[in-house]
Amino acid sequence: MRVAKVNVYLFEELSEVAKKKAKDDFLETDIQNTEFQYTLDEFYESMFPSSNLKYQYRLSYHQGDGFNTYGSLNVKDLDIMRSRVASGDLHKGVYQPIYSNITDDEWKLLMSCFDEYGTNITIPFNRRYYYGLAQNIDLEDWSLQLHPLDKIKYSGAIEKFQYAVRDLFNNLNKYWERYGYDFLYNISDNQFEDFCNANGWEFHENGALWTLD
Repeated sequence: MRVAKVNVYLFEELSEVAKKKAKDDFLETDIQNTEFQYTLDEFYESMFPSSNLKYQYRLSYHQGDGFNTYGSLNVKDLDIMRSRVASGDLHKGVYQPIYSNITDDEWKLLMSCFDEYGTNITIPFNRRYYYGLAQNIDLEDWSLQLHPLDKIKYSGAIEKFQYAVRDLFNNLNKYWERYGYDFLYNISDNQFEDFCNANGWEFHENGALWTLD
């Protein structure tokens, strides 16, 4: 056995050619996918804590690829979300449909209706492909529970709510699809440097990852 000295470098110390190799090697691993899923899990747990929402995606530039949110949505999460937008704690952004398309009076009416008839609605799963199915969100099954008079009373607000929820999840699906493609196939020097420093990664002069074995 012999001990050999090897020069190792931080990412920021590499040449531009070596930096490119280091990033290319990284993007070919499954680490990015794991990090992307971790980011998604944190988002859905924080923004929809009372719901049971999941996600499906395939982002490989093939037909049928995309991002879809599915599962059980508790509308109380949307109520909190709307309040956060109104207070300025949450920027409108993708959340605008539930904030600006429904009046405050209509929203209060809807929340009282959901309190009486159940707060969960279904966001559909894509059984064949991976693209978003937000436009298929349908409150028909939920509204079947309503008393006929309530169904008439709430019909206009329910229809507006259905379209708002469709637009909201359509926005979310598109946002995470764009984010995913960028995250999985591109990474800036600053992003990769932060990741390397956080994980204690060092490199050979040519950009290959240095390991102890």
